[in-house]
Amino acid sequence: CRPGVGGSYAQPPAKVAALSRNRPAQLGAKGQSFTAMTQSGALLVWGRVGSWRAGKKVCALNFEGFKPVAVAPQDKRIFAAVEDGRVAYWPADDEFQDAEKTPTAGQREATTRGEPMKTHASRLIIAAQARRLAPNPSLGYFSLGATEKAVSVSAGDSFLAILTARGVLYTLGENSHGQLGLGHRQSTTRPAMVSGLSGERVLEVSSGFAHVLCRSASGRVFVWGEGGGYHLFDSSRGDRNEPTKVD
Repeated sequence: CRPGVGGSYAQPPAKVAALSRNRPAQLGAKGQSFTAMTQSGALLVWGRVGSWRAGKKVCALNFEGFKPVAVAPQDKRIFAAVEDGRVAYWPADDEFQDAEKTPTAGQREATTRGEPMKTHASRLIIAAQARRLAPNPSLGYFSLGATEKAVSVSAGDSFLAILTARGVLYTLGENSHGQLGLGHRQSTTRPAMVSGLSGERVLEVSSGFAHVLCRSASGRVFVWGEGGGYHLFDSSRGDRNEPTKVD
């Protein structure tokens, strides 16, 4: 079907009326999840996010008065960097609820320069028309500590990359192919700093299904994660669990 407007499969493109009234500044799509961050700072969602379905409606998320600065949809949830430097995720669930536990050896670098990661659950405000279609899920937050401010997010299939204002990259989520770039394949529900990029100021990051590509201020490009399909510019097609410079 045509998400946001209804209809059946194999239909031609159709205008999403809600986007005509709210000029989009950034669009996002992953699986059946669709997002639009508007020029006024609103975040519109439609399609399906995990078990939550918007039906034919476009719904607005409200981050307790804070505006989103970047958004990254996934099939299971939507992530957004908000203007106070935190990362919001919706719907909130138990997957991130161990965020206040002591980090493992592979995760400690994420907390050495700031406060321990914390998850703050709060209720999500959804546009009135959506309340008839779906339950009101909760909205969760986590921070990167006192010295870091998230400015960009990029979502793979089951993982997230977070870029900070200082050009430092953090990752969390599934890590079976080394897509977190942490030098191992242990998954984590808390942000961990990608230490393999130390000395580089990252300007841009993009996530594939299970691999990551980033560009630094030095002009270098780095890749890591799943190597199948020559994603990593390597004829061996092997996975890599830490950043490798593309020559």
